[in-house]
Amino acid sequence: SLDEYARRLAELGPVDHLFVHPPPMIEELAYDVKAKRNEGGSEALLDYIKEYQPLTVHFGHIHQPQATQMTLGRTHLINVGCFRDRQSIAVLDLGE
Repeated sequence: SLDEYARRLAELGPVDHLFVHPPPMIEELAYDVKAKRNEGGSEALLDYIKEYQPLTVHFGHIHQPQATQMTLGRTHLINVGCFRDRQSIAVLDLGE
């Protein structure tokens, strides 16, 4: 449920990298250009990002997003499941 998801995020506390299914509730990340509608994002996730500012947040859910990535504060938001204009994988290089 949405309440359970919000509770789990609240309990998580600060992290450097977060991997989740839905995007944060930001129109450009939640809008599917093929379906021509907002496919939904998480308000709880957006609140978490604003509070804790992880370095990266990786998500999927939206297959043809209006935007595949953006930055919010210091957080880089990345849709790793998008196939718009490309059919590639996402790589996170954390160095050695």
